[in-house]
Amino acid sequence: VVYIQHCGGAGDEFEEGRPGWYIYEPIAPRPGEPVVRKHKSDAFEGTQLQEVLESLSVRSLVITGAQSEDCVAATCRRAAQLSYEVTLTSDGHSTWASTT
Repeated sequence: VVYIQHCGGAGDEFEEGRPGWYIYEPIAPRPGEPVVRKHKSDAFEGTQLQEVLESLSVRSLVITGAQSEDCVAATCRRAAQLSYEVTLTSDGHSTWASTT
């Protein structure tokens, strides 16, 4: 498992250290499990995600997450462009109303 943690800007609900930023405790990473912090919708953009996956010899991904139409979709598209075999779980992603 590679955890992706979204980091929002100042005042954002996902600003580092705010309650919404932390990974939900029951599924939080255990010591040694990789956590990649991202600042964009695409979890590959500006992060070490590809390097982490390469170091683990990963070629296929099962993707779950929040904001189906934004972060999840962007990360799935980039993974496919990078020639990963991508599986998006039908019951492993969700969304909420956008304010923009």
